[in-house]
Parts: sequence; structure tokens; C-alpha cells
Amino acid sequence: MTIEAVQAFFTSHAPGIKTIELDASTATVALAAQAHGVEVGLGRQTLLTVIRRYGS
Repeated sequence: MTIEAVQAFFTSHAPGIKTIELDASTATVALAAQAHGVEVGLGRQTLLTVIRRYGS
């Protein structure tokens, strides 16, 4: 999925959510957590919170 597709999805389904682009790789859970400076499980928890709030 491209960044443009993700931005379009959030614009139409959850306009209050902003997307960010990182220079670091986020190809795996471990790399994404490292890139955001959080523990591995926190990204999953955040995503689930967003899904629960805005629906899927």
C-alpha cells in the first residue's frame, strides 16, 4: 500500500488522523518500534485503539 493510499483512506474515513513519513525502515514490527522510539507492543496497542475508535 502506498503512502498516498493510506493518506486517502484516513482522509475519507478518519480525517482527524495525520500520517507521518519516516526516513527509517518500518518494514517489520521491530524496525517500526525502533523508528518510533517505543517498545515493540506499543505500536500494536496504538493501532488497535485507532481501529476501535474509528471502526474498521
